[in-house]
Amino acid sequence: GFRSIHGLAQAAVDKFVEIRKLGGPFKDLQDFVKRSGLPRAVLIRLAAAGAFECVGLKAREALWKIQSLTLDTQSLFFGSSLSLNQTESEALMIPNETSWQSVQREYQTKGFSVESHPLAVLREHLNKSRVRYTTAQQLPKTKHNTRIRMAGLLSLIQKPPTAKGMCFLSVEDETGIFNVLVVPQVYETCRLVLQSSPLLEIDGVLQNWEGVCNLKAQVVRPLKLSRDEMAATR
Repeated sequence: GFRSIHGLAQAAVDKFVEIRKLGGPFKDLQDFVKRSGLPRAVLIRLAAAGAFECVGLKAREALWKIQSLTLDTQSLFFGSSLSLNQTESEALMIPNETSWQSVQREYQTKGFSVESHPLAVLREHLNKSRVRYTTAQQLPKTKHNTRIRMAGLLSLIQKPPTAKGMCFLSVEDETGIFNVLVVPQVYETCRLVLQSSPLLEIDGVLQNWEGVCNLKAQVVRPLKLSRDEMAATR
């Protein structure tokens, strides 16, 4: 759990886990802040990872509350909000996350999402494209030598020195993992894309031999959607 949160020091985890063992479960955010005495930066990392959902605070609400807390341990108001006039109705005005924003936040803080796969969130928009996107689940039933387009999250790059310049990609969508073969000529055109764009769009020809499927890439580009499309993703 806590080990997956980017930038969260082991010492901070050990501290609040030990406090929880000694004093019992944390009742709410204020109780956690007062008992742990952790700095704001650590609280923000925990909130962004959804750690305070156990006390009824979604990530965005927890982040909002943490920004308003007094964290000076010498202050009479330690652990309380700086905004004395803050009301519950104001808290309800915090805009809800879209599904895409939620997935982005989880990948930025933990490197994975427990809520949804990025391609599951984007699938509705991909289905509206004039070009049909094939999913990993559909590959076994797709004919050999069929030209297809796929979209997915890059999970592994392999470029063995004995493969004569060939590059092998493992890419995943919400239905499974598919393998992509990239010949040297294509690799030279997409090398920077593979280093900078985790979400890919791949045009190629399917090699389907006795149920073993590989996509031989012809074009590899970043998967891009407009801001309006992202804002509309729920």
